Amino acid sequence: MSSTSVYPTPINAFKQSKRSVLSVIVDNEPGILARIVGLFSGRGYNIEALNVTVVDVKKNLSRITIETLGEEKVISQIIAQLEKLVPVHSATNLANLSESYEAEICLVKIEFENEEQDQKILNFADIYRSRTVQKRQNFVVYEISGTSERINKFLDDLDTIGGIKVELVRSGPIGLGI
Repeated sequence: MSSTSVYPTPINAFKQSKRSVLSVIVDNEPGILARIVGLFSGRGYNIEALNVTVVDVKKNLSRITIETLGEEKVISQIIAQLEKLVPVHSATNLANLSESYEAEICLVKIEFENEEQDQKILNFADIYRSRTVQKRQNFVVYEISGTSERINKFLDDLDTIGGIKVELVRSGPIGLGI
């Protein structure tokens, strides 16, 4: 049993794990999110990111986007069980599609101490085409969007600047099959 979780970790669970982004269309009703999350927690798998929003007001439909790590066999079983739930209209693993688009948004607050740090931060912001949300004397807030990998690279580059303090919030990925 893992010391960081109350759930036992399946043996060899992460040797063949891969990242999956699931797109689930559901009726917008109370309790559906809890039922879907239960499918994951019941198997000892973590949800890395979760987004829910109404996508069709007239039909009362929502899209739930779930990022997880897991073995392909287990993810396939979860999708099959999701599709059996009455309020679920469709469940798709975007990783298995020949073409899909994924993006996320991140707000990054960076506190700096001097002009040199400010200039380095500005250079990275320009390279990644981030949008300045607010700038003050000793901090700046940027908005950056794109793939999770792009945002991770931006944050890694910021880590190379010594003496700054970074605070952030990320939406997690959203995605569509094309």
